[in-house]
Amino acid sequence: MENDERDNLIRSAKVMEDQMMNFLSENKHKTEEASAGGGMVKAVVNWNYHLVSLEIEKEVVNPDEMEMLSELIMAAVNEALAQVKNSLSKELAKLSSRAFHQL
Repeated sequence: MENDERDNLIRSAKVMEDQMMNFLSENKHKTEEASAGGGMVKAVVNWNYHLVSLEIEKEVVNPDEMEMLSELIMAAVNEALAQVKNSLSKELAKLSSRAFHQL
């Protein structure tokens, strides 16, 4: 590979890295919400994979059924995390595609 080609490739990689960092910074406050138990438990996760909200309806809180409550919480949180992963994958694929076509 010639020096000019290598330099262009390095510059392109840097541009892609900068675009990716800007994208992540601009979208860090986006969230995904999921629920379980027919909406009795709701979880909101941001695009940094942080749980930012967890709502539990009073009707589902029963000391005799704590295992069920735990399962509902895990289901809601895991679904919200999966939605974040899916959304990020789609958006980063678009960003990568645009960057690739600019090469």
